[in-house]
Amino acid sequence: MAEPTPPAFLPFVVEELRRLHRERRSGTLFATTMNSRLAQFGLDHGEVVFLSFQNSQGLEALEILQEQQTEAGVSRFAEGRHRGPRLLLPPTEELLNLLQAGPGHPPPVTQPGAATLTHHVKVVVEQELTEIIGPIAGMLCRDLWGSVESLDEALTVLGKELPDPAQVEGFRQNVIRRLG
Repeated sequence: MAEPTPPAFLPFVVEELRRLHRERRSGTLFATTMNSRLAQFGLDHGEVVFLSFQNSQGLEALEILQEQQTEAGVSRFAEGRHRGPRLLLPPTEELLNLLQAGPGHPPPVTQPGAATLTHHVKVVVEQELTEIIGPIAGMLCRDLWGSVESLDEALTVLGKELPDPAQVEGFRQNVIRRLG
């Protein structure tokens, strides 16, 4: 009796990530190729916030992953809060489409200020602002989220609330450092 053929790695990973995204799960998906190469995807409420493959992270890992033409090995999803770093990545749907498209579709160049305002980005911005101005930061941020579209825009608007230019630059750098 013939053994069933394992699924191709990328379609398997994309399908698994789409399911986790739909279910808004948090944790880390570990997936190996048939030749024992490990990919890790950190998820926060269904959004991919971390990606590593072959000692590379972020967009570099995405490019390497796109070229994988191998079968899937084993995979496991570890439920819970992703504890690794959070990287600047394309929005999850775009990232999954890039993985599905395969080689020849380079990932976008993501500038730190162009990051989308995901839940995690908003939390980091609010935490850093709270360090400077205290609890009123939460109210300022909640009032702001519906009127800005990028991290850069949010940092510019919130920076106007700070009296000292050194605080503005420190705030911006701390947010970008934590997100990068």
